[in-house]
Amino acid sequence: MSNSYYTDLITSIGSEDLHVKAEHSDDRGMGLYATEPLEAGETLWAERPLLGALVRAFDRPLCVCETCGRFLGSLQLQLKYGLGMVSSSEMAKVFNDGDEEMIHELLFIPELPKVPGEAARLTDETPCLWQADGEVAKEGDMEYLLLAAKVILGFSGADDGLREGVRRLCGGDQSYWECVDIPEDEKEAATFIEDCKNTLEKGSKAMAGLVDKADDETKKLGTFKGLNGLVGKLCRNAIMVTYPNPLTEYLLAISQTDADLTTLRALVQKAKPEAADDEDDGDDFVQVDLGEGVVVDSRTLCPHYRGWAVFPLLACVNHSCRPNLETEFSGDGVTLVANVSESAAIAAGVELTISYCDVEEESTEERQKQLAAYGFECQCERCSKKARKA
Repeated sequence: MSNSYYTDLITSIGSEDLHVKAEHSDDRGMGLYATEPLEAGETLWAERPLLGALVRAFDRPLCVCETCGRFLGSLQLQLKYGLGMVSSSEMAKVFNDGDEEMIHELLFIPELPKVPGEAARLTDETPCLWQADGEVAKEGDMEYLLLAAKVILGFSGADDGLREGVRRLCGGDQSYWECVDIPEDEKEAATFIEDCKNTLEKGSKAMAGLVDKADDETKKLGTFKGLNGLVGKLCRNAIMVTYPNPLTEYLLAISQTDADLTTLRALVQKAKPEAADDEDDGDDFVQVDLGEGVVVDSRTLCPHYRGWAVFPLLACVNHSCRPNLETEFSGDGVTLVANVSESAAIAAGVELTISYCDVEEESTEERQKQLAAYGFECQCERCSKKARKA
């Protein structure tokens, strides 16, 4: 297998300062290796998702496009929706030929102070898969199917480098259900597999009209067989991401200006959004003081956008139960940053690794159960030592 794709990818991300290379081996497949000693805690690279593939999970009431991740409508609509003043069905009418007077009311009333650059991220464009939402968006692992849809739509017309990245992810013959945890009970497993097939069948029907004018390779990705392979690879390569809600950015910006916030405060005070989930990560929210005792909690009014994305260079990094890389996200929530672990430096020639399982789990058997969906048995130093002691 040629390494040229990864060589070009490394060059585009880190130029001569990124001292890593991609190599293929029979037992490890493609992997990344240090070409020079790397210091503990050193930042190696930062990368954006492949084709901007970002899809939210359906755990929050957000007015967003299910495919491209764009926040839809206007600032007023987003605020009303977040405050619970507009239902999903009412909001949908904005994009589906609703009454003109009602649409104007939802989108533009009341008039609110503007912050250059912030509200520009909110548009009134029709969402890519709005009509397909009810059919395929909320069943099972549909976040993966929608991520696949975004990848396929981006594949059509993309440059050779991006198309090759998708091909690399699509390689292999694993079915979707072979790349996820399935029930141990035989009957439950059979039902689960049948549900997966039904999901893919619905997905391929939803994709048919979106790729009917695309090239032949793109059309194949949108078929049942193509989606089966692609979704399986996405299950193995995608990681969860968190994207900041533009409402939070707007509220933070406007609260630091001299603008008259009377109308904005009145709108916020008209309704109270649902209470935040106790399991919400404390690092994921901010409180915005709008003055006169009005404080907005971003967890309830404008929660972050949670979803899945594939990072092409990270996808090349193999597993170890004693990883030497750590990852984090930059301020925009979707730029992934890879750092050498603080615990130790990496010598030249050593493979760079991350963990696909819970490294705090002491049991080798339990860690291997978590790795089963990835299709391999871990042979890292930690697991080998445990095996020898046993």
